[in-house]
Amino acid sequence: MKKRTKKLLAAVGAPAVVLCAGIITISGGFLPVNQGTSEDMKYSAGVKVNGMTAGYVPVGIGTRGDANGDGTLTAADAAFIASYLAHKSVNPNYMPDFEESLGGAMADADNNGGLSARDSASIAKFLAVKSIKPDVTWEGVLGN
Repeated sequence: MKKRTKKLLAAVGAPAVVLCAGIITISGGFLPVNQGTSEDMKYSAGVKVNGMTAGYVPVGIGTRGDANGDGTLTAADAAFIASYLAHKSVNPNYMPDFEESLGGAMADADNNGGLSARDSASIAKFLAVKSIKPDVTWEGVLGN
């Protein structure tokens, strides 16, 4: 599995004060987010102090495979990926920031760090198996 780093905007209006072996001031900004492997797509946001990573905070930010961002995993997500890739093949400027967005990260259903037709197929396979075995996990279906 390939780790992917994304940017996440920390919504902190005023500087936040954190007590951790002393007082550290952290203001809002972009934090690196490392993709996890669990079904609910938990991420860890790295907290940097003076340019050094002070620690990681777990963040649940979406559903694995939810490409269209409606909060549920359905066949519509597989169709969204297929449609996006088809449009992108004829117009390279179609939705230029999608693959680097949160939606693009959620669309990477096979968790390999990129977006392809395999993601669409992975969603279809996961949904088919889940209809027979409701407790199955992504790892149980895809092995990753």
